[in-house]
Amino acid sequence: MPVRRLTPDDWSQLRPLLQGFGTKLPEAEARLVYADLLADPRWAIFGAADGDRLIGYAAGQVRWLEWQAHHERAAPFYERLGYRGEACPQPEYPTFEIDFG
Repeated sequence: MPVRRLTPDDWSQLRPLLQGFGTKLPEAEARLVYADLLADPRWAIFGAADGDRLIGYAAGQVRWLEWQAHHERAAPFYERLGYRGEACPQPEYPTFEIDFG
């Protein structure tokens, strides 16, 4: 499932997802907030797609992300995405990092 940065063109698919999570802003106001967040370099908005269909999103002021994954159950998934785990004090849970800088 590809994850990518969202663009203004994603609004029509993002709007129903936002409504599903309970946003009460009128569409015009929500679209302005979305445009402001896209233009602000301190924010990142990412979407997950199933083919051409947007199925999820995440937004935040994230510069760096670190997580640990079980070496047999989860780490192979992240490695297939191109991430490499580093050893940590719990050897069965390698540490993964993403720098969004």
